[in-house]
Amino acid sequence: MDSFSVLLLALVLLPAVAVAAWAWLVIIRTAQGLDSLDNFEGMHLEERELAQR
Repeated sequence: MDSFSVLLLALVLLPAVAVAAWAWLVIIRTAQGLDSLDNFEGMHLEERELAQR
């Protein structure tokens, strides 16, 4: 392969790898955020409503 082909291949693959890595990190952060809500039942919201009555 000549240097132009390598440069062209790098210009195509680098953004694709960067987007894949970014998407992977976003998915991990979203999963962690959703995991933190696993045991949330809204109990404090019910107590606030009862206190206002």
